[in-house]
Amino acid sequence: MENIFENINNEIELKKLLNVMANFPNYSIKNQYLIYEQNPDAKFLRTENSYKEKNINLNKDVKGLNIFIPVKDENGNIINKEFEEIKVFDISETNGKLKTISSKYINEIEDIVKNNVNNIDDKSIEQFIKYAIYN
Repeated sequence: MENIFENINNEIELKKLLNVMANFPNYSIKNQYLIYEQNPDAKFLRTENSYKEKNINLNKDVKGLNIFIPVKDENGNIINKEFEEIKVFDISETNGKLKTISSKYINEIEDIVKNNVNNIDDKSIEQFIKYAIYN
């Protein structure tokens, strides 16, 4: 996988890959490409257990996608250059629905950003958005 664009031979496939990259910006390039290869229409990925925690069930006969995550030690620290393959599922493979963020939360996010421009980080915004989606 030296050049992920090597196998992209037309504009439509390039757009699909770029959409996957846009939908999963926090995933590694390798995982983005794996998602593109397995389900370029994926929008929201979670493990089966993560969905179960939210009372969302997988549909019958779903395949899921294989991606890699870093291996962690007993203290939760990442072990350098060790990865394990896991199975994740797109929201389309469940009985769940992808929620949109209500305008209430969008206004709150805008206020937080305006009032804390120099103090806010991407992780804080990401956590707030996840909260808004799940609640």
